Amino acid sequence: MKRLPKALGSDGEFYAAILIYGLAALAAALWLGDTGWFVPLVDLSGWTGSLGAICLVMMAVWAARSVGKEDFASAFLGHVANWPQRLAGVCLFLSMGVFLGIFTSVKTMMPHIAPFAYDRVLADIDRSLHGADPWTYLRWMTPFEGLIRWVYGPVAGGIMSASSFFVCVTDWERRRQYLWAFLLCWVLLGNIAPLAFMAAGPVFYHGITGSTRFAELSDFIFGQASAGDFTSSLPGMLWEGYTDKTPGFGMGISAFPSMHVSITTLFALAAFAMHRRIGYVMLAYLVFIVAASVHLGWHYAIDGYVSILATVIIWKLAGMRAGKAAFASRERQLA
Repeated sequence: MKRLPKALGSDGEFYAAILIYGLAALAAALWLGDTGWFVPLVDLSGWTGSLGAICLVMMAVWAARSVGKEDFASAFLGHVANWPQRLAGVCLFLSMGVFLGIFTSVKTMMPHIAPFAYDRVLADIDRSLHGADPWTYLRWMTPFEGLIRWVYGPVAGGIMSASSFFVCVTDWERRRQYLWAFLLCWVLLGNIAPLAFMAAGPVFYHGITGSTRFAELSDFIFGQASAGDFTSSLPGMLWEGYTDKTPGFGMGISAFPSMHVSITTLFALAAFAMHRRIGYVMLAYLVFIVAASVHLGWHYAIDGYVSILATVIIWKLAGMRAGKAAFASRERQLA
């Protein structure tokens, strides 16, 4: 049993970061005069909802890796034997679900801390870069609307949960780099940067600015709510949550920069670090996410471009931080 506290303690820096983030979010809620904004557990059930399926996928991966080396039973038992580290990884994975709930808390507060003021600026930058509003070039995606929403939403969420679970419970050499990059991307690109450049996105452009510039796109997106699924009704739910000041799972509006693109960029960077072929698959998925984010009206194209660049920088910085931590750990072991 002594190994479990040691395994948990090895991730102490991540728990400390999440605690500090949570205290900052609670302070923001108190500043707004309503602790009801602080809902750190709101995303936990969604984060863990597919845990069983994730475990099955991981078992399949372990089985595939054991082919030609050792039988699956031996490989699986080897992982079970190292249960303290696996259990500590599960605890860290659960804490990341709390972290995302804190993020949701902050995101829903942001428009009430700083008003939406940059939609016109970002839309004009997009038009200057592309010659027209970029979504007009993507009308060819319309016949695949249902599939696009599903791949952009639930599939992306599943990849994020599965990849994070894998990183938390395994001994991957880039583990600390991925985890630090994951946390930093959400805080820096999901909270701090948006507060400096608050924008709602094309689908909410009329509601924020009063302009009909994106009326065709907005009418189409909101019209999709008749499909009856969660992904099609999400724009209406987000707008209602914003106007009613109601926090909840997946709530909060902010366009710049794009967290969807940022986290998918992180997937691609991590995938290239694992295997080049997997990296190319995730790179293709990143291109899809950038296009889909514009087509679905969630983001201006510039939101995605900035996210990619910033995420690459964060990945590099996280690698430097993880490298220094690993070096310090080796120094302590040799001392």
